[in-house]
Amino acid sequence: MVTYPPQSDRGVSAGPVGKPAKIQRGTRGTFVLVLLVPVLLFGISVWSAHRYADSIRWVLHTRDVLAQIDAVLLSITSAESSQRGYLLTGDEALLRNYEQVSSTIRSRLEQLRQLTRDNPAQQKNVERLSGEVLARFARLNDVLAFRRPGGLPPSEGVLLMQEGRRRMVKIRNIASEITAEEDRLLSLRRQQERTTRIDVTVCSVMAIFVSMALLYWAYQLTRRYALERDVAEIEIRQLNAELEKRVEERTTELQNANQQLSRSNEDLARFAYLASHDLQEPLRTIASYASLLARRSRGKLDEEGANYLSSITDGAKRMHRLVQDLLEYARAETQALNLRPTDLNPVVDAAMENLQVAISERNAQITRTQLPVVNADGGKLTLVFQNLIGNALKFNKPGIPPCINISAAQHATEWVFTVHDNGIGFDPEHAERIFMIFERLSGSAFPGTGLGLAICKRIVEAHGGRIWAASKPGAGSEFSFTLPVQPPP
Repeated sequence: MVTYPPQSDRGVSAGPVGKPAKIQRGTRGTFVLVLLVPVLLFGISVWSAHRYADSIRWVLHTRDVLAQIDAVLLSITSAESSQRGYLLTGDEALLRNYEQVSSTIRSRLEQLRQLTRDNPAQQKNVERLSGEVLARFARLNDVLAFRRPGGLPPSEGVLLMQEGRRRMVKIRNIASEITAEEDRLLSLRRQQERTTRIDVTVCSVMAIFVSMALLYWAYQLTRRYALERDVAEIEIRQLNAELEKRVEERTTELQNANQQLSRSNEDLARFAYLASHDLQEPLRTIASYASLLARRSRGKLDEEGANYLSSITDGAKRMHRLVQDLLEYARAETQALNLRPTDLNPVVDAAMENLQVAISERNAQITRTQLPVVNADGGKLTLVFQNLIGNALKFNKPGIPPCINISAAQHATEWVFTVHDNGIGFDPEHAERIFMIFERLSGSAFPGTGLGLAICKRIVEAHGGRIWAASKPGAGSEFSFTLPVQPPP
């Protein structure tokens, strides 16, 4: 028997095999980190850039508010200049310029109102400014009546001009409040813009440096992984070569052991055949002379002597049957099968013909289904059916005629043949033991050599089939075996 040492003694280690997988997992994690960190830094940079853009937008927005306030004040100043010039010279061009400025002041105030809608305090200041500006233009229109026939009296005109100057002072004060607030916001927003610009710059530089560092780290790790992978592959190749060498050695040992076992089996089978063949003639001689002596000394020997002769005769016959079974067992191992398409119906008929005396003595009823044609050795299968039917006849229940059924069923690529009886049965735990050589479950209670089922097993396995048994005590037995399906011609 060939035995293998434990794996720990074979010199094969699982370390190099597991190492590349571990390195590969670490490399995958590193590459994920290399990808995620730049993405995170890029996201922070984009967010900072958006903040920077918002800061610039608010700075520009504040400048727009300041520019719009200057435009309103400039419009008022231009309107006053055009009005005074017209009053002094009567130049219609100055009047038209005044009217043009007067027509655009409302749109400028509306633009200023829209620009400050995000600041409730500035909205209130703009509303105050709008009221004063519109009132100022209303008084300017009233003063223009001096140049029209039937206009305002001089005393009232002087009062209107004085009121206009007061309103202009008030307008400038409100505009100064709005401008001061916007200057404050502009200073704050410029500071935010500078801070955000610095943040964007820092994030961008960090993203660049971190990405470069991660790329360098990934490069080093990849290089290390490649080196370790090469080393691991070399170790694996060495281990594979060693393993192949060991497998080859074990295979050679197994082949040698199998050849030795095969030679031993052949020698044993040849010895059994020769021994059995050589024993037959002495046994026949002993049985013949014992029978002859019994006939010639009938009435001359006492009862004890007659019993001795009877025992000699029975022993010789039993020994002869055992030798015959040994010969059959040896032939099942050594003789080549004569395979040909074989109809199993005549095969079963021949087996029943050989058992006709036992069938008649026990009044047995044997039924069977139509059996198929298989590629087999008909003579060998006759012996198989003869042994299985003989077992069913031998192990029947006392006083009950044996009922035996032989059937066949095709399953995929094999035929399953079954011999079922109503005999005494046996314990299922002995279902494998009964096919071993010289195994007899019933001892000397029933005749036999213990070789019949062992012969069946050898013949069936030589045909490429299997044989098994199922039974319960007192419930009969069922012996089944398989044969390959006859291939189509």
